[in-house]
Amino acid sequence: MSSGQDGGPRSPGRDPELQVTTKEHDFGLGAPVSEAENYQNTLQLEREVRNQDRFISALKLQIEDLKQTNHGLEEYVRKLLHSKEVVSSQVDDLTSHNEHLCKELIKIDQLAEQLEKEKNFVVDSANKELEEAKVKFCLA
Repeated sequence: MSSGQDGGPRSPGRDPELQVTTKEHDFGLGAPVSEAENYQNTLQLEREVRNQDRFISALKLQIEDLKQTNHGLEEYVRKLLHSKEVVSSQVDDLTSHNEHLCKELIKIDQLAEQLEKEKNFVVDSANKELEEAKVKFCLA
């Protein structure tokens, strides 16, 4: 099919298109591997597995730390929610007490106005009686 360097036909065993292939080549495994290469590959795979195991262990530790942190934060949130409930209850109590005091102040203000009116009435009455007494005293 193709010609060699000297211009003659090449033998069928040397033509790449007509070469017989091995099973390893058919499966994409390449040339057979020597024992030394197998050993090196095995060592490399073992190193990779150890590295992955270390990485997985580190991730597991991080997960445990995060679980503990999460648990701590959940407990903190529970305490905050409890504090919020306590404070809300206190606010409700104080609001109710404040409303009661406001009503009492309104009553006191009304009583003060009534006392002021009564005082003015008493003072006016006393002034009238005093004027009448002066008039009687001057006439007598």
